[in-house]
Amino acid sequence: MARPGHEVSWGKWAKLDLKGRDILIVDDILDEGKTLSAIVTRCQEAGARRVSIAALCAKRHGRCVPGLHVDFVGVEVPDRYVYGFGMDYYELGRNLPAIYALKETA
Repeated sequence: MARPGHEVSWGKWAKLDLKGRDILIVDDILDEGKTLSAIVTRCQEAGARRVSIAALCAKRHGRCVPGLHVDFVGVEVPDRYVYGFGMDYYELGRNLPAIYALKETA
């Protein structure tokens, strides 16, 4: 699923045996999905039986990696920078109790 030209450099990879296992990848936000796609591919190459994705947020736009399927989405957000509820904006706002989006610029 990873597109050519988008390489992920793995600092470390889990030493677990994924062969025949069902894997759930949980992410805070699905933007374009390049890194998620690489993780899914790596899990499949390691022999995972099924790989599912859950994302707290998914951005509404048409730039997602072709073929990437997110199984569970908490909320769709506008195609703007979002922060809060665990997601940061320049290391700030991670502890906010809701999700906020930066204003659109003209």
